[in-house]
Amino acid sequence: MTDDQFRNRQMTVRVLDLCDECKTLREGVEARSCKSYWPSWSLSLASCEPCWESAKRTAAAEAEGLIIC
Repeated sequence: MTDDQFRNRQMTVRVLDLCDECKTLREGVEARSCKSYWPSWSLSLASCEPCWESAKRTAAAEAEGLIIC
């Protein structure tokens, strides 16, 4: 690779944010919120998609009085 090719190469940037739930740096961390009216519960946090789905299931189960093992 010549100097000109090196200077004109495409740069790649990845943005990693801290997930509040798993405490790791990941792509796709967003501030998310969800509200359910029956049973009544609400949830808002900054998390990655897998942690968000897990937190939603846990919040819904706790609102219904269920225990998740």
